[in-house]
Amino acid sequence: MQDPIFYKKWVFRILFIVFEYEKAGFNKIKKSLNPITSKILSNRLKTLEDMALVTKEIVVDKPLKVEYHLTRKGKKMISAMVKSLRD
Repeated sequence: MQDPIFYKKWVFRILFIVFEYEKAGFNKIKKSLNPITSKILSNRLKTLEDMALVTKEIVVDKPLKVEYHLTRKGKKMISAMVKSLRD
């Protein structure tokens, strides 16, 4: 049986970074999580997308940019986590 995503390293920190910046590009997240590898970060972001906690937006600009945003579900989860930390 595979471990739930929340047992994996970096997941909560990625969610909090996206929450903090409201929209965060891949490189901004990676820089904030140094020394995470690009492969691990890509994997975690894809899983969080699949769980509908973050959305990926491709910004048509020169150069193209990718930005990640928390979904409503992701925001509810962060709120619950913050509340539980305060209690």
